[in-house]
Amino acid sequence: MLRDLPPLKSLRVFEACMRLGSFSRAAKELNVGQPAISHQIHALERDLGTKLFERRGGRVVPTTNALTYCRVIAGALADMAQASVNLRRSARSPGLRLATYPGIAMFWLMPRLARLRKEHPSLTLRVTTVERDQDIPFEDIDCAILFGGGAWPGYESHRLIKEAVVMYQANRRVGTHETKTRGQVAGSIRSCSRHQARRSWASIGSRAARRIAASRISSANKARVGTRAAAGA
Repeated sequence: MLRDLPPLKSLRVFEACMRLGSFSRAAKELNVGQPAISHQIHALERDLGTKLFERRGGRVVPTTNALTYCRVIAGALADMAQASVNLRRSARSPGLRLATYPGIAMFWLMPRLARLRKEHPSLTLRVTTVERDQDIPFEDIDCAILFGGGAWPGYESHRLIKEAVVMYQANRRVGTHETKTRGQVAGSIRSCSRHQARRSWASIGSRAARRIAASRISSANKARVGTRAAAGA
């Protein structure tokens, strides 16, 4: 009977697509690209011999067979996940497991661990650092230190740090421009995503590389001209 089961990876992708109602949101939750989601859905459709999603007016919607299938397997997958969580918790060593960002762990948490160990010498603390919230293994930790407003459904939250965002200027630039009002400064600040910033830096680097190359070519041409002039003399 187990030989009739489709690949578990395809079932996980299918369940995420049905629960979230979107291939792109499923890709974000599972931390994969959208083509990988489409590939797993097509593999599951081939295995089952039926279409699970169809395109209607630019939208991908589940078929009747997909809705029926999801009602059956969603509960089974949830039971498997919960059983796995329970087994991990019973098998792991006692202690506190905490997740946070690398910066918080290094500059805020680590300096306070000495006092924590002094007050609770028998406590075993394991710290996991992640760059993004979606990478946090919530099923395998006891608590987390995150940025946000504190509204995480199903979790109890307490504010630890009040963040303040300030603006600064390099010393070598101070005094080179006339003093601006707060409104003028705020109007000149541009917000962008990390992806946009990456593209911007790549563009700056490309222009800089072209200028360096042009400068080298110009220097080489001048050297050749100087050599010819010397030879003519």
